[in-house]
Amino acid sequence: MDLDPTQMSDADIRKELQALLPADTPKSFLDLWVYWCAIRYGKVLPDVADFDPMRITRLLPDISVFERRKPDELIYRLAGTAIAERMGHDPTGGNLIDLTDPARHTFVTDLFTGIIETPAGAFVRYENTYASGRKAMVQSLFLPMVGPRKESGQEEPSQGFLQRVLSIHHMEAAKEYESERMRTTVGSDIDKTVWIDIGRGVPEKG
Repeated sequence: MDLDPTQMSDADIRKELQALLPADTPKSFLDLWVYWCAIRYGKVLPDVADFDPMRITRLLPDISVFERRKPDELIYRLAGTAIAERMGHDPTGGNLIDLTDPARHTFVTDLFTGIIETPAGAFVRYENTYASGRKAMVQSLFLPMVGPRKESGQEEPSQGFLQRVLSIHHMEAAKEYESERMRTTVGSDIDKTVWIDIGRGVPEKG
């Protein structure tokens, strides 16, 4: 389904995405989707320069922004306070891959490749094991943005622009508790992935 918001009301934009996602998807995800669509200004992707965090202050604690420098270098440019609190540290400046369960590295790199190179949005439900020992399912919505022009000498990504991914996250109730650990493990299990067509199709299933 191609979700083209150009001629749609906010309510219709919200309903189109809601039809694709699980019934228990948080309202905040739909709010972020409406905002992301609003700053596209008729383009396939919004420009990161048009992203104004002050317009979505209520959502910021659960917002993160990633910069994809290489397929396996997914840097947290921004991580909200609720994310840092759940993880037990502020991941800003760190590489998502370093926190990801090694068995899920390929899944995560393929996910971000699909989001950026197609481009497309994605909803993922997965399990995290936190430093506190808490195991819980997490829902995340990922939406691509065009970043600033890259500096000379940088090899990734292509076409002269740094690529950014705007995302929002929601932790469900704890499933169980294990012993405390040194750090949070992201993606200890993957439950569901839903691709969102934003006008260029969705990645082919491998």
